[in-house]
Amino acid sequence: MAPGIALVLEDNTGCRSLLTEILTEMQLQVKAFSDPVTYLNTRFEGDCASSCPCVGFILTDNDMPGMSGLEFLEKLANDGCKLPDERKAILSGNWSDETLARAQQLGCRVFFKPYSVAEICAWIDAHAEDVA
Repeated sequence: MAPGIALVLEDNTGCRSLLTEILTEMQLQVKAFSDPVTYLNTRFEGDCASSCPCVGFILTDNDMPGMSGLEFLEKLANDGCKLPDERKAILSGNWSDETLARAQQLGCRVFFKPYSVAEICAWIDAHAEDVA
């Protein structure tokens, strides 16, 4: 994978399709998965071996089967993910005070469902120069 790629993890087919369409229109190649476990089981061991980030953006739902988006982003952080936190986003319609605080501690962007397409586009645009 390369910096011009966005990784999307979303178990809701409609939301995953919408995010894929938005990001594709923004000239990003999208790798979309229904949950983090599926992604982790299909990635190659060398995907994150270089000194550069293996993707340009990560957008993950929080409430998913097998592993939450928060658990996934925490795993990446513990594994030494090189993607800057400001290019990671977590989306949820069910934020508790605890999960929202955990997401904010990770330094990632937080989106509330239903999210605004314009808000996601503005976030991508704000960091597009960092990816190029």
